Amino acid sequence: MSAWVLPTVVILVAALLALTLPLVILLYYNVRINFRRNNLLSKIHELQLELEYLRLYHFQEWTKYRQDPVGNKKVLEEFEKYFNASFEGMHKTKNYWLPFLLTLITTSIMALVFYAWYSAELAGRVPAASPPLLLPLAVAGGLFYVYPIYILRYASLSLTPTCLYELVGKLWLAMIVGAVGASLFEASLKPIAAFLLALVPVAGLDFLKKTLFEKKKAEGQTEPLTSDLLLLEILQYDEQLLSQLNYIGIHSLVELAFENPLKVFLETDLNMEASIYLVDRANLCLYVPDKAMREDLSRYGVRGAIDLMTMLYEYDPETEKETETQLGDPLPEYMVAPLEEIAAILKIKHVDSLRNLIDIMMSDPKLLYLLELWHQVSDKIDRLESGLRPESGPEFRT
Repeated sequence: MSAWVLPTVVILVAALLALTLPLVILLYYNVRINFRRNNLLSKIHELQLELEYLRLYHFQEWTKYRQDPVGNKKVLEEFEKYFNASFEGMHKTKNYWLPFLLTLITTSIMALVFYAWYSAELAGRVPAASPPLLLPLAVAGGLFYVYPIYILRYASLSLTPTCLYELVGKLWLAMIVGAVGASLFEASLKPIAAFLLALVPVAGLDFLKKTLFEKKKAEGQTEPLTSDLLLLEILQYDEQLLSQLNYIGIHSLVELAFENPLKVFLETDLNMEASIYLVDRANLCLYVPDKAMREDLSRYGVRGAIDLMTMLYEYDPETEKETETQLGDPLPEYMVAPLEEIAAILKIKHVDSLRNLIDIMMSDPKLLYLLELWHQVSDKIDRLESGLRPESGPEFRT
């Protein structure tokens, strides 16, 4: 009995290695895509962002309907027509075939590597640190590395064709880094090194780079702050979210600051509030480049450019309207101390200079747009949370 049980188990394991990831792709395409479409539609309808969607993706249609009230039947029909056409174009079957085949070929090769290693071991031809042993360990490390990413993308409704191409690349990269990097270690450490370097290929690449290609840096010399690191700071060092932003063409702080939050919402797994916050935070980095200053500002509730820009806003509970203290007007007494402290944080000598900065920000078109979009979204959310029917928010500037 034992003569066929072990080979059967090995064949089943090899089949799992070959088919698991392709099956995840098929399941996503047949089940999760429609769920993603319905989820996006419901969120846009809930926040009444149909006109804003047309403005972002179909400007000519937006010019026709921008004067129509929110919820107008024509607007809804046009929005759904264009949204469905765009969504179906992005998720065509042919867009998934090539990444699916590349994934299937890659995992099949991995399964063959595993089966070949088992056959060699059965024949007693596998020395402790030989390539036949290192390859399966590198394959195992690579799979352990990408499996959680596949599951995360599947759960977050973002297993797009672009993402699949990247994941196949990461799988190959992990295997190569694990197999090649292990050769730099002593024989007794090679097996564990092959697995660990494939499990964390980014760290493995860094190790290879420093070991093979770089001279020792001068003591105290630091790495330059790259655009990726600046973005990661805003994203709270979420590398998965960084990769999603990279997919939609956001590779730098400036690109994020000038991006429309609705696009970030539609093409990542963030909600609308978080999308607005990220763009807002990126704009604050442009106005306040110093990280220590931004950290000090957060203690005063200034987390984004909008918070700083609206420091002179006052809310009147009787009229339920906001008013702004103009540049030449005297400051209300209760505003003097906070503005002086914020000016001190920004190393601005006079409060009038800070007020001038705020006035400049109030003239920034992208910040004005961001503020009005935030008003619209927050108004809908407040009304939904209080059980009231959403009403139209403030009109956008044209």
